[in-house]
Amino acid sequence: MSSSSFALELLDADGGHVLQTWELGDRDLIYLGRSRDSDVVFSNPFVSRTHAALQQTAEGWELQVISTGGVFVDGKRIERLILEDGVVFRLTDRGPWLRFQYEVSLENQSGGATFAFDPARTPVFVLDDAQLKREVEQITGGNYFQELQKRMAQIRSRTATRKAAGESS
Repeated sequence: MSSSSFALELLDADGGHVLQTWELGDRDLIYLGRSRDSDVVFSNPFVSRTHAALQQTAEGWELQVISTGGVFVDGKRIERLILEDGVVFRLTDRGPWLRFQYEVSLENQSGGATFAFDPARTPVFVLDDAQLKREVEQITGGNYFQELQKRMAQIRSRTATRKAAGESS
């Protein structure tokens, strides 16, 4: 590998196994994203069309975030990062996991196929139970909801009275 070349490894989220490797080099700027115009393309709904860029700087390879979806390292959102060998990062908090490597084992390379989104492995909808509980309490505790419940009780009472009056005739 030349001094400016490196590889990105797509990692299995469950076991951390390498699913695919892209060996990249001889360029100073590489785009990651869902767009076919990106240098590394991800067919994943959580990844933006142009999600991030890798740029060769005087300090080394720098990861620069472009997307509002963000990039995460060790669970923390970052905006830019000088990449060290072996650092793992994630495109959005639900997107693919990638590892930056200066040296690549040829056995891990996959021939350049693009990562495909697997909905069975990546939840598209995740329910936050705590947030749901807070929102339900906020709605049911409000004046509008309380007034609505009173009116519904009045309507039910009138309906039951009319029904009872109709049955006794």
